[in-house]
Amino acid sequence: MYYEDQETTVRGVYPIMPNREVFEIPIYRVSPEAFWKKTQELRNNYTSSDSEVDKEIIEMWERSFLKSDEARGWKYNEIIGYISIRADLNQIKAEYWFIDAKVIRRDIRRKVFKHINKAFEVWVRKPDTSNDIYEKVRNYLSDLLGRKPFKGRYIDLEAFNNLGPHVNWKELTKGI
Repeated sequence: MYYEDQETTVRGVYPIMPNREVFEIPIYRVSPEAFWKKTQELRNNYTSSDSEVDKEIIEMWERSFLKSDEARGWKYNEIIGYISIRADLNQIKAEYWFIDAKVIRRDIRRKVFKHINKAFEVWVRKPDTSNDIYEKVRNYLSDLLGRKPFKGRYIDLEAFNNLGPHVNWKELTKGI
């Protein structure tokens, strides 16, 4: 175990570096586009009417819809898992967490996230540049979309793509 106030080494040669978290990438049930399309359909169900329906009733349905589960926001309510990207000595590791649910549907209220497995590892070699490491990690993340349990889900890579190229990946994987 690593303690910040203690000098610890592996076989007396390499200092043990903490397994540092670099990124936490959310996994969503569906993309934002799919979510808002479905939300609009549900909203239209609340407010669809024939010409005989009074405008007050439509307004009441609108207010009712805005308070319903169907109208809640996507960004924080549709997360079903996370990919944790961590830097360790000479490698980048990714592990994933998913909600503990048999069926993943739109209206999940209570979420308990369970650690599931390792998603991938990228071993860093001496000739690798920081950009090489970033590209390898990005390619692995993209490949996850075709594998279970990520298939059909939306992995939000916005923060990773915005910040990843500016991270000194080589330095993160060096010993202390």
